[in-house]
Amino acid sequence: MQGLVNRIPFFYGWVIVGVGFCVSFLSFGMLTYVRGIYLPLFAEAFATGRYDITLGFTAEGVVAGSFAPFLGFLLDRFSPRKMLLFGLTLVVTGYVLLSLVQTLWQLYAVMAVCFGFGMTSLGAFTVQRITVSWFSQRRGFALACVILGASMSGMIMPSVCVYLIEVLGWRDSLLVLGLLIAVVLTPLGVFLLRDAPRQLGLAVDGQATGSDSEPVSTTVAAAQELWPPLRIVRRVSFWNIVLVFGVMLCVFGTVATHAFGHITDLGLTEYQAAGGFFAMTLCAALGKPLVGLLTDVANVRVSIWSSLAMLAIGLLVLAEADRYFAVIVGMSCFGFGYAGMLPLRSYSVAAAVGQRNFGLANGLMNFAILPLTLAASPVAAWIYDFSGSYAFAFQLLVIGVAVAAIGPFFINHDGVSEE
Repeated sequence: MQGLVNRIPFFYGWVIVGVGFCVSFLSFGMLTYVRGIYLPLFAEAFATGRYDITLGFTAEGVVAGSFAPFLGFLLDRFSPRKMLLFGLTLVVTGYVLLSLVQTLWQLYAVMAVCFGFGMTSLGAFTVQRITVSWFSQRRGFALACVILGASMSGMIMPSVCVYLIEVLGWRDSLLVLGLLIAVVLTPLGVFLLRDAPRQLGLAVDGQATGSDSEPVSTTVAAAQELWPPLRIVRRVSFWNIVLVFGVMLCVFGTVATHAFGHITDLGLTEYQAAGGFFAMTLCAALGKPLVGLLTDVANVRVSIWSSLAMLAIGLLVLAEADRYFAVIVGMSCFGFGYAGMLPLRSYSVAAAVGQRNFGLANGLMNFAILPLTLAASPVAAWIYDFSGSYAFAFQLLVIGVAVAAIGPFFINHDGVSEE
């Protein structure tokens, strides 16, 4: 490994970013964008409504949110890489079992155990924790590049899944997805991924170990003690980050889960629906590096407000869409809106509590956000089962976005000095 580090002409942290990109693409990125394709197929296979199927996704969310604080504690004190490999094993197992389920309770069990524990350990939570350990001065851009993998997955994987389902059926297509994850991510996690630059004799941002020019923010973060949970949750910034990004996450989760069905309900084809996701994630991919750069050079609050505005516009257009052109416009606006969701949250958390407490703070936030994320998607499914349309659900989400716009006024972004 040290020989590879010495041969490459750039900071090894960018290799870590590349691995994180792949993890984002094949883990939470792929699951987020393809579950909506399988939602009506599950409902048809089990002869039930979409609301009952979304309860399986809710079971996953309950487990993930409850496990997140404990995972955050582990990530701050032990090896994030080992937790990622643990999650990888569970997720691959989950795809295999999901292809075999015959009843609703089996679906619920697989989603809760394999994806609830597994995707939380493998997903954004862990790769972002590793990334903030490697970067300080370019942290915003590095985080944006990692999360870019999720957007790229949304551009590619919906069409791939539609094709696999047509050729193989939905059960065998899930087996193929699980095999793909195992073959690609296992060697990357085992051979290339490392928790922190010190494991390779490097320093944050690639500076020489012990350099006098090491940025002040890195020095402060390195010296900072591990905080108890109560010290974190007493901070005003914590609850405002929960408000803003809790709303953004529940809005994104609802649209990612139900937009595919919403588009096909308009009389459009599955490939046209996949095209809508391509437009959405293309805009998100284009927006992520821009958001990262803007956050590094300007006020993070401006980036958050811009994201919220684009989310609201996208929701309103989707709610009223009756033609494919309107769908593309709405999905594109929505894509620009959620482009900054994960990198802006990570930036805000790291600035509020420092990188030493990043994992625990993120875990506590996931637990605090749980009521929002659990309620939104099932309520949207219930509205659909009752009315035959998602339009009213999307309009309700706009109200939540308006409330979240208050939060950035109170988010601290000046480092770890706030108490």
